[in-house]
Amino acid sequence: MSKPQPRSDAHDDVLLDLILRASRAITELVDRVEILEAKQQAADNGNLFNQTETIRESTELKRELDELRHVVVAEPPREWLTVDEAAALVGRSTVTVRSWCKNDHIGTFYKRVWRINKALLHQFYVARFGEDRLPAGLRDQG
Repeated sequence: MSKPQPRSDAHDDVLLDLILRASRAITELVDRVEILEAKQQAADNGNLFNQTETIRESTELKRELDELRHVVVAEPPREWLTVDEAAALVGRSTVTVRSWCKNDHIGTFYKRVWRINKALLHQFYVARFGEDRLPAGLRDQG
């Protein structure tokens, strides 16, 4: 019996890229917030700036912060299943589900146990068997 393969380097590269892009976006937004705060402080001290421009910048910054908050905070949490749960959900054997984890990368091998992402299981099942054969427990995913 062969050992389960760890996640691919490509998967880790994608995650690292997402983290780096989010970090850059946050850094840029923080810099812009600091500039707006400096303008506000200057205005409070009697140094007048173009108020229309400052309000426009502030509104735009708030919109961008809301979008970033949606990406970082509002992303739905991943639902992880055990091999037994996934097998029961799709009506397949645990051996089959372990094979999918190893060969089709629908799970993560963590602390000697497979953890299967329910959304990835849904995507895999639709791609392999079609939407019409999707088990009821996976229909709410996607």
